[in-house]
Parts: sequence; structure tokens; C-alpha cells
Amino acid sequence: MDDNYMDISRDLDDARSFTEDVTFPFQKEVFSTYMDVDAEDNIEKSKGLDEEYLLDNIELNKLCTNEGRTSPNVKKECDKICTAIKTKSDKIVHVVPAYKTNDETKIIFVVFAQSEITLETRWKLEVRIVYQYSDESKCAMYCANNNPLSTESSRKIGKIIDKYSMELMHNHTYLSVISASPVVSKHYGTSNYKTESVSCIALYVIVKHFIPINEEPFPQMLDGIPVDVREGGVQFCGASAEDFHDQVRMGCKITSTFQPQKHGTLGGFVEHPDYGLCGITCAHVVLNDKWKFALKEKMKVKEKEMEPCALFQPSYDRIKQALYK
Repeated sequence: MDDNYMDISRDLDDARSFTEDVTFPFQKEVFSTYMDVDAEDNIEKSKGLDEEYLLDNIELNKLCTNEGRTSPNVKKECDKICTAIKTKSDKIVHVVPAYKTNDETKIIFVVFAQSEITLETRWKLEVRIVYQYSDESKCAMYCANNNPLSTESSRKIGKIIDKYSMELMHNHTYLSVISASPVVSKHYGTSNYKTESVSCIALYVIVKHFIPINEEPFPQMLDGIPVDVREGGVQFCGASAEDFHDQVRMGCKITSTFQPQKHGTLGGFVEHPDYGLCGITCAHVVLNDKWKFALKEKMKVKEKEMEPCALFQPSYDRIKQALYK
């Protein structure tokens, strides 16, 4: 019964918070996989380095204008500055020299920190907290015109993502998720913000508008499909499927009171129009034979038609609805 599946609703304190933990077709956990080896090797050397021996922002931008942002000299100076900035606080996780598309000769250092910090330096900074993103992706996900993609559009975009995903992930260090979306988000953070009902490829980066100096901007189109860049990331839970999770996640081990001796995997999450935030799993994971046969016969069984059944991970909720296809 591989095509059987269950909708499982869970009452969460923050039902919307799941959006940043959802697993998409192509993803990578940027901070856990990135190894800032060069910076770590040079931390001790830079601790006694006076900033007056490093190029300031004006000098650095002049060098960038004369030689180009990808030149070895620009990279060398930026590496030294990144290392110097990182030594200013133990809360700093990583520093990235970046530029904006409207002027790639002006370098901005994006500082990723564990919590709020105040830094005084000779360089232009953009400070971000690790794993904190703008709400643009949530606004796009829950906008009124966010209707499900048609099967045809979903398959078409899926093939394009398959075609370009490895190249995109390789060329863009801080790209964390690639997914399909039924809407394009425009002008977020301004009074002109809007979403348009246009099928697109959504690229999620840990910080939007700031491009690493050794990388190029994302393409605006991929095989005729618009590209929409948003902020977002993947944060692995760091626990096994059998461990207790404060917020249930995809991949958690679950069981039910119908057949507690059997276990299975919690799939993804959906926003159900009647039940709210729901999880999905296979019917054989939580239903006994009686209700599996009933489901096959009726095609759809709702909570009120069934005997009470609790689900565990190891906390619990109730089966809301079962479908057969």
C-alpha cells in the first residue's frame, strides 16, 4: 500500500515556524558544512595586527575598481580584513566579503554572528544572526494567490531544477535550498511589496542582496522559468529519528496506538484548509488492517469516522484524515 498516506495534524505553539525547517528537493546546511580553514589558521597571527596596516574601505574599493573584484590582490586583502574582523568577537561565526549588483566595486563585509553584536571597524559591515532570515519566504508561502502548481508546471520545473541544481550549488556557496514556487515575490521590504502568480524557481540564500566577491549573480531565468531569490536556510536537527524533538521534523520516527509495535517515518508538512498544519506519512505506519481495508474501500476516512487513535514521536496527536489513491 505504498500509495496510501495519512494526514496528521499537530497543534504547535508556532505553526508557521516549520517553514524554515522544511526539507526541499535540493538543500545544504551552509554553516555546518563550511570550514573557514584559512581564517582559523590565521586567527592567532592577526590578533596583534593593527588595523592601520590594512586597507580601509576607500582604499579597498579603489583597488577593486582598478583590478576587479576577482583579482588575487583584492582576495588577499579581503581575507586579511575578514580575519581581523572575526577576531573582534567570539560571537562571530564567519565573515564574507561581498558586493551588490548595483555597484560591484564597493565591498561590504557580511558578518554572521551567534547573537546581536556591535562592532566598530574601518569597513562597511552587514551583521546577520546565524539562522535568522527575513520573512519574505513566509509572506510568499502564505499569500492569497499562492495556489498549488499544476502537475504539468511542477514536472517542468522539477526537470529544470534537476538540470541545474548541481551547477547552482557548486557556483553559489551560500545557496541552501532550491525549490519550485507558484508565486514570484517582488520588492520585499518596501511599500511596493507584492506577489505575482507566476510559476518560478525559488532560490534560498542565507543572506539576500549580498554576493560573495568571487561569485556571479544568479541567472534571472532558467530555461524560460523566472528565478526568485529569497532568504532561507536549512538547519539540521542534530538528533536521530528516535530522539525526542521539541518541534516534530520530517524524518521523525512515529507510531500509533492502533499498532504500537510498528514504526515508520513522518514525511513532509502541508497547510491543510480544514486542519491547519499537518504532517504526512504512509497509512501502513499508523493504521491497522481493519482501517487500511476501510480506507481502501471508502477512499477517504475522516477523524470522526474512526476509533480514537493517538500518534507518538514520542509525544502524540490524533489522526485527522486518511486518503487512498
